[in-house]
Amino acid sequence: MRVARILIAAVAALSVVALSQAGLAEPAEAAPTGPGISWQYSSEANAYWRAPEDTPAPGNDGPLLAWTQYSSQKDLTCPDGNPDYACAGPPAEIVGIYCSDLPGPTGLPTFAWIRWERTPEPDGTMGPWIGKDADCDEPGDDDVITMDEIHQQVLSANVFQELPRPVPEIKPDPQGLVNLPVIVSTDYPDPTDPLIADDVVQTDPVIVEIEVRVEGGREPFIGTIRAWLDDYVWTFVNGRGETVEVISGRGPGNTYDRNIDPRTNPGHYISHTFREAITGNRVFLNASWVGEIHVEGIGVDEPMTPVPINGESAEFSIVESEPVLGNR
Repeated sequence: MRVARILIAAVAALSVVALSQAGLAEPAEAAPTGPGISWQYSSEANAYWRAPEDTPAPGNDGPLLAWTQYSSQKDLTCPDGNPDYACAGPPAEIVGIYCSDLPGPTGLPTFAWIRWERTPEPDGTMGPWIGKDADCDEPGDDDVITMDEIHQQVLSANVFQELPRPVPEIKPDPQGLVNLPVIVSTDYPDPTDPLIADDVVQTDPVIVEIEVRVEGGREPFIGTIRAWLDDYVWTFVNGRGETVEVISGRGPGNTYDRNIDPRTNPGHYISHTFREAITGNRVFLNASWVGEIHVEGIGVDEPMTPVPINGESAEFSIVESEPVLGNR
């Protein structure tokens, strides 16, 4: 898609710049504002952007023969009255450009630029700058950070995958009893683990805040991940390899307390009751780190992409019950 533009040739009046934009697309959605935040969010591009920096003129007394002037505005015109520029023809070819409010190919706003060229005069002095080309471009790499890039950088910088995998604890272990519940739980994550101990801001449940560096733009940004473990999924598989129950949304489970009977308090524990004696049973544990990303310098404040954690499995047998926890 070619961006709508209006080139102002040397024969045109500069007043043509003021044109109606009725019926054009709405500008990109604004991001949260605050001190030092100059970025805006584009829902079309799923990216944060800012206007490019103006390119200052190099003057007319150096050896530079061509340069491109970028504007942080939608319009850019020849500085009429400045003898360093040819703002009327001949020899001027392009003396201005206006970019409409229509977004560019990726959905970002567009900004004007003009390429200026000059040639030496017979006496060795440099001739005036002449506009040779102009167009409307989206912000460059230094002025765009996509949300995909932010998520990728954040997840590549985190420590979650470096932590030990969660291990299920089983009671009774290593043998469960027919018709009595097998109780499972985990103490993961361990708030004293050296990898996260300095980042723990809450211990029950464990919540960590980890500082991350987000590269992008003309300088890096310092962001924060606030994360906690969620979506524990317990999968019970019998010795024949058949999944007999999947339990989710119940968290890490409670460890066995001899004062709390699972038969009279079934909702207190995460458990499964096997109805036959069988060996080679397993319980699998998976979970995900979830949380929020905050990057103040850009205005990002949104959920992070979940980080799945595949835990260990634990094997156990089920044997015929004896009158241990009560009468048959």
